Amino acid sequence: MVCHYAPEEHGLEVLAEFELGLWESLCQGFPSDTFFVGLTSIHWREAWKYGQRAYRYCQHDAGHAIGAVGIAAAGLGWQVKILDSLGRDELALLMGTSRDHDAEPEEPDVLMAVGSSAVDVSAASTLERKSLSFRSLHWHGRPNRLSESHVDWGVEEVAEAARKPSGLRELGSSEPFTGSPERWSLNARPISLREMIRRRRSAVAMDGETRISRSTFYRILQKTVAVRGNVPFNTLPWKPHIHLAIFVHRVDDVPAGLYFLVRDPSQRQHLEESITNAKMWRRPGGCPESLELYQLIEGDVRQAARDISCYQEIASDGCFSLGMIAEYEPPLRRYGPWFYPRLFWEAGVIGQVLYLEAEAAGIRSTGIGCYFDDPMHELLGLKDRRYQDLYHFTVGGPIEDTRLTTLPAYEEGQL
Repeated sequence: MVCHYAPEEHGLEVLAEFELGLWESLCQGFPSDTFFVGLTSIHWREAWKYGQRAYRYCQHDAGHAIGAVGIAAAGLGWQVKILDSLGRDELALLMGTSRDHDAEPEEPDVLMAVGSSAVDVSAASTLERKSLSFRSLHWHGRPNRLSESHVDWGVEEVAEAARKPSGLRELGSSEPFTGSPERWSLNARPISLREMIRRRRSAVAMDGETRISRSTFYRILQKTVAVRGNVPFNTLPWKPHIHLAIFVHRVDDVPAGLYFLVRDPSQRQHLEESITNAKMWRRPGGCPESLELYQLIEGDVRQAARDISCYQEIASDGCFSLGMIAEYEPPLRRYGPWFYPRLFWEAGVIGQVLYLEAEAAGIRSTGIGCYFDDPMHELLGLKDRRYQDLYHFTVGGPIEDTRLTTLPAYEEGQL
């Protein structure tokens, strides 16, 4: 059956049912305990408030959700893989978003396979062939309309241009899982995964005082590196395209300044050639050999961080903040416009890791969706669109808003 997850009830709503034979044919080539999780976006949920920025915000959210599924599954010893050979039309059929209704359009984003065993993404070809069978299913319920009136911000035109066509194979860098599943590791930190996930909150302001140790800083960054098998980046069937430009403000034994984390070492030469304002490429003291972290500029960078993030003090009052710099034009030329949202997904996965790692360290973080990319490019000295600023984040000591009350999300024992 196809179900919709209703978060308020923490339950599943049945959208469509089908014969066991169709399910068995869909699962050919997948492990017997596989199930599929699909993500969709209703762009108007963001556009009513954020206008033109809504499309990339939806893609950031999709990336956060991909990371959340990957981490939750790993906590159970399961594995997750994006089935990226499916085109937009196949996704729409499988998820039921192609139905006629008068509510706001729902865009199918991605389908993931979840199971306890290795997933071979080439098995998704069966899903492509059988998706046409979903046309004849009886779909239950109707989506509720969110607004009586709408403003056209051009978001749907962007979505249409970035849709993946049918018939394209998965990316060449995609590899099936090998070996036994690894559980999400907290490296013996005094917090359970369940507690870390449930406590996760976005900071609304930073205190401008909290400091973290150098080892904590390096540990957080280490978790964002997409080495083979590193959860949740093993869900993404492409090599890393996102790097981190880091504004260090309050990290013990790490001088304040602008740093750069190279998440794909094969791009280091291109990055050194592109970042023309770097005064140095120097490894900071105590940095693990496996972490490609370099100091570019030493000095107080709080004002630059604040100004670039739409003059928000949250970017300068934390322990560190960062901009996610994507290898941009090369993958778009290599794969096509449909790869554009996937850059935001990767950024969102990194953001999800930063949220949870901050909680594990006893601090907080938050995504910064409002930023000025041109000043960020000027700071780094980027002259063209080989690399592009896509998302900002800040990590530090939070100021709690005492006007807010936190209640349990669900009845005890429901989760």
